[in-house]
Formats: sequence, C-alpha cells, structure tokens
Amino acid sequence: MKSLILAVVLLSIKCSLGQNTTITNVNLFLVKGNSISTSLNVSWDKVQQIFTTDYDITKKSVIFLFGWMDNLNSSCVSTIIDAYSKSEQELNVFILDWSKYTMMNYFSAVWRIPDVALYIVSNFKNMMSIGYDFNTFHLIGFSLGAQLSGYIGRYMQSLANFTLPRITGLDPAGPLFYPTFVFINMKPLMANDSRFVDVIHTNAYQAGGPKRIGHIDFYPNGGTFQPGCPQFTIDDCNHQRSWQYYAESVTYKQSDKKFQGVQCNTFKLFSNVLCTGTPIFNYMGYYANPNNTGSFFLNTTAQSPFSL
Repeated sequence: MKSLILAVVLLSIKCSLGQNTTITNVNLFLVKGNSISTSLNVSWDKVQQIFTTDYDITKKSVIFLFGWMDNLNSSCVSTIIDAYSKSEQELNVFILDWSKYTMMNYFSAVWRIPDVALYIVSNFKNMMSIGYDFNTFHLIGFSLGAQLSGYIGRYMQSLANFTLPRITGLDPAGPLFYPTFVFINMKPLMANDSRFVDVIHTNAYQAGGPKRIGHIDFYPNGGTFQPGCPQFTIDDCNHQRSWQYYAESVTYKQSDKKFQGVQCNTFKLFSNVLCTGTPIFNYMGYYANPNNTGSFFLNTTAQSPFSL
C-alpha cells in the first residue's frame, strides 16, 4: 500500500506545471471536403502559405481538439467534420492533431498538457502576426482536449495579451483535475480562460469533471448518465455523448431551437418542473447564447437524433 501511495505521489509531482518537455508532432489540419483524408496538413511553417490560398479570412474559424486515446481516425473527428460540412454556417474548420500525446498513458498525457499548450500558443502568436484574426476563432475541446483548450486560453492571455472569444468544453476530463490535489498543479478549464466558455457535462463525477466551470454549463439528462448508454460500467458512451450532442447541434439552424435547456438549480427540480422564477432558456451546443448564463438542464432521446 505504501509503495502504491509513493508511486501516485511521484506521478503527481511529475504532473506539475513547467516540465519544459520538447514538443513535436503537433499539427493543424484545415478541413477540405468532408473528411480528414482530404484535409490539409498545415505545418506551422506553412501557415502563411495557406493564409493566402486556402484560409478564408471572411469566415469564422473553429478548432476541434480531441481527447485522450483519440487521433485523426477517431469517430469524434469524423463526426465533427461531417457536422460542419452540413452546417448552415460557412466556416474555416481546423482539427488539432496532438495524438502523439493523447495516445500516451493518462498520467503522461496530462503531464504534457501545459507544454503542448505553450507550443501551440507560440505558433498562434505567429499566425496572429501574419494576419489570422483570432477574434473569430472558437476552440472546441473534448475531454483532455477541453483541458488543453483551457491552458491555451490562459497562455494566450499571459503571453499574447489576447483573450479568445469562445471555448466550448465537451465533458472536460475529470481525473487529476478534480479535486485539486496538493501535489498536482493542473488547472481545469474555467470561465476566465475565454470571453465565453460553455460546457456540456455528460459523465460528471466519472470521466468528466463534476463542477460548474463555465459561463454556461449544460447538464443533459442530469449530466452523469445518458439514455441509451450502459450505466455503472466502465464505458465511454456517456463521455462521448458530449461531442455527439454538440455535432448534432451544428447541423441544425438557429431557428430550429433544438437542445433547449432550462435554467435551474438542480436536475431534480427541473424534472419535477419546480424551477423558480420566470423560465430562462438556452440552447446546448453551437447556438448557446452567451447572454443567458448559469446552469441549464434538458432531456434527450436515447439515440440520434438526440434533440427532443
């Protein structure tokens, strides 16, 4: 038992900020068509080239950051790409490939997040100097990708004197971020990491973080277990519902008013129609309204399409 505790402590110390790890093989893909296979691998030294050829300065941009044990071939990537190809919005869609680190063991992946974020921000600063307008950039992170997004937002503020306009956290990873351990200096995604932070909780207290952390936090079906997923088992289904819900929201029109959430104190009160005051609504996913803040609850179906 003592040896196990010592091992955990040593690993925890390694997870502290500022390891100065040399970061390599972190790449940005600009989506062309509706698959990763037809997308452009934008090496950081070629960002100026695509700025004048394939990047459309008149459009807003999104960057998707996948999570632990994901890579470019993961279903979350293909689903997000497909969703944006069907969106009424015309956007520059990027995928951040940091699979060299997401495919490591969980402790190692977490440990490297601060240095990966520093590497990305140094390249974002270069992109800004070329002319990329980061006032139009929206980071969408799943699981560990959400926590990486938080670090990117923080470092953009401290190193580039710039606050990103929006970060969406899709069930931000919980382990090693909650609770805050004295030996683990890992800071979770928080509202002050961006001008607007919206979060979708689908496996809180398990794979996902348990706390309200954004300007807006959505708790579909209570935020821990999702209909259609095995319950009380080691399964990613609940965790992955976050990007499935988000991707579906992208395919709708804003006027469809899908995934409507109701502001409430708890899911129990919401379920019993006991939320107090004048009902305040917001829409989970792409069309979340930054002006209506707080915790929002809603129900979904057990299979796609998920919006009621």
